[in-house]
Amino acid sequence: MDSRNDLEAKRVRQGRPVTPSTLFRPFGCMGLLYRFVFCGVSGRDASSLSPARQRGQTGSMDVADAIRHVPGYVGLLCTSAILPPYFPCGDISEAMTRPDTPPVPKSAAVAAPASLYVGEVMHRRSRPKAYEFVYRIFNMVLDIDRLAEPPARCRLFSHNRFNLFSFHDRDHGPRDGSALRPWIEEQLAAAGLRHAGADIRLLCMPRVLGYGFDPLSIWYCHDAGGELRAVLYQVKNTFGDQHGYLLPVGSNNENPTAPSDHEFDKIFHVSPLIAMDARYRIRTSSPDETLAVLIRESDDEGEFLVATLTGDRRAMTDGALIRQFLRVPFMSLKVIVTIHWQAIRLILRGAKYTKRPEPPAEGVSMPPQPMRKDAA
Repeated sequence: MDSRNDLEAKRVRQGRPVTPSTLFRPFGCMGLLYRFVFCGVSGRDASSLSPARQRGQTGSMDVADAIRHVPGYVGLLCTSAILPPYFPCGDISEAMTRPDTPPVPKSAAVAAPASLYVGEVMHRRSRPKAYEFVYRIFNMVLDIDRLAEPPARCRLFSHNRFNLFSFHDRDHGPRDGSALRPWIEEQLAAAGLRHAGADIRLLCMPRVLGYGFDPLSIWYCHDAGGELRAVLYQVKNTFGDQHGYLLPVGSNNENPTAPSDHEFDKIFHVSPLIAMDARYRIRTSSPDETLAVLIRESDDEGEFLVATLTGDRRAMTDGALIRQFLRVPFMSLKVIVTIHWQAIRLILRGAKYTKRPEPPAEGVSMPPQPMRKDAA
């Protein structure tokens, strides 16, 4: 067997960098063998689930299932060390420094039951002191009518089951584990927007290894012609509360893909460092090849907060998910830790703390302010 120095010299002569995945490739071989022999290839047959999961019960996380799957994921991560010589994805270090899977064509993206959006979130405050932070993040856009349909070449994502990444009905909508389609149809009908329920796609963050927290999920509601006709902004805070702002989108025959501008009063407590007497201005459009959400918050003294969520679409495959897991490890936990860490820094910079008021009695409200849609 080549020594470590011989291996490094050989790779340098070939113009290939030495990476940890190269040096630990033998351990990857053992990890691959362990996963396939002891954990199965797919790990998705019903016999491998706990009795509760076989009965179809949903929950935040089944401890038995989580423990049962840990060895498999250890083997899977070790497997990444031996993939480069046999697959064109390259070494893990190379995958982390080059773009992910190229954006999929528009026709394929629209037809996909789920898509991945890789990008950043930015927050910038101008009061009481200027403050800004940017973090890498990724989101998913899911067709709510095809949640049970697994994307092609994607075994690391599950619906209502534990996996490396998962989506659970109980995290969204009424948050009781019931089907999402009847709930959103009821909200649209109550707002006189029944026509917007033909095609509904949900922008959200997945659970990672069973844990999830999603500060903002957006429901993009389209009519039978595929035009965006309503948007539901579902906001959560760290106190466990949730509220949705449902707003209509007017028809724009000249430019159906133009961004939609919504302006409405804040009625739901999000952060103890921002008073309730504020107003939102949100601009977004139905995600396609790119994702873009712009949020401006103001009070009587003017605008004091700007937040953006941006991303590029990627085909949702096992390879893409692994790259994102390595790029942003334990993203859900990172989100909740980051929120509290940034709150501490803002308090030290002079931000005032406000007490949490009771959330609105209604789970979803339809702000009375008119919507504006233009091509600007």
